[in-house]
Amino acid sequence: MKKNIRSLFFLTLLSFSVLSGCKKDETDPQTTSVPTNLKQNDNTGSTEVDEAISNVNDVISNQIGGGAQNARIAAYDLPCGVVKFDSTESSGKKTYSLKFGDQNKCGYKKKSGDVSFKLESGSHFNEMHARFTITFYNYTVESNATGQSVTINGTITVTNLTGGYVWQVIIPSDNTLHKDAVTHSVRGKFMVTHANGAVRERNYFQKRTWSSTSGWAGLRLTIAGDTTTTLGVNSYSNVYETGKTLDGNFDYVSNLGENFLWSNCGTTWAGPYVLVKGKARANVNIPAITPAYFDVEAGYKYNTSNMTATSTTDANLCEANAYKISIEFGSYLKSEQYQLY
Repeated sequence: MKKNIRSLFFLTLLSFSVLSGCKKDETDPQTTSVPTNLKQNDNTGSTEVDEAISNVNDVISNQIGGGAQNARIAAYDLPCGVVKFDSTESSGKKTYSLKFGDQNKCGYKKKSGDVSFKLESGSHFNEMHARFTITFYNYTVESNATGQSVTINGTITVTNLTGGYVWQVIIPSDNTLHKDAVTHSVRGKFMVTHANGAVRERNYFQKRTWSSTSGWAGLRLTIAGDTTTTLGVNSYSNVYETGKTLDGNFDYVSNLGENFLWSNCGTTWAGPYVLVKGKARANVNIPAITPAYFDVEAGYKYNTSNMTATSTTDANLCEANAYKISIEFGSYLKSEQYQLY
């Protein structure tokens, strides 16, 4: 599936700089020399992890799982920035490594470091309940425009709950290899080192399901939360991410009111893939400020000519291009606005 999943924690696009006066983490380096609109935010690390997970899934499905060799998808190339792909074997288990080199630009980014993956349980990646890990070793992504970088270290564990490779959902249903859906559990902890030196923890609790109503044109990806947790005195279900905010170092819990759904709005593997549905809330634990949250709803069509937005319907889902963002931080801030994808 040739697409990148945008981070689900985009809820801080406008975010915690507003609250810097409420609580300051004095142990973190300052970033006063960087214009506010160029500073990193909380979604930066998650965005790069999601893209790397997508890269690994592509390699597993197409390079290892036979998608490309059997002409079930277009000719497969290794992910952008990979300068070496190799494997080592120990106790009968292979560890595959994607080694990135920053001498090659990937759009507006440069990448370096290693992303490795290893089948921990099961004989093949496509077995039901096969479990593999994705480990980040100083995986660094630098923005060409700003020169700022983010570095990821940590491990994500993926469990194939249904069995199958992603490409199997798009082949005809009368083919014995066809799968109605492929679902992965995605869990793990990673540390994000931001450009200012601040290190923040992220935790993933997700279910990712690929399905198709009709070949490539009907391909869909659904992301759901996969745990229940508490923040302060409140309990939250359908949680997909927790961690610490960049500004302020506040605890947050992000959960879904409606699962996120990406749909192929083209007719081939190339897409485009559009986020057509989904509702999320980032609940932030800020002392003496109640409530403190961001609500984000996908599936709006924003008209840049007259600066208005309308919710899409089933008839025009693929025209969605914006989130509706509602923010409330006690008496400090309450607003509603729209953000283009």
